[in-house]
Amino acid sequence: MVRGKAIKLYTKYKDKTLPKNIMDRCCNFLLLEEKCKEYN
Repeated sequence: MVRGKAIKLYTKYKDKTLPKNIMDRCCNFLLLEEKCKEYN
């Protein structure tokens, strides 16, 4: 259940379909992925 909600949040963030107030509070998933790739 939590995983499904996390995936939905991630997808909406990437598609830029989240409301602005939620987008402002979210972590930057795209930057996080980029930094994770650099680390690995």
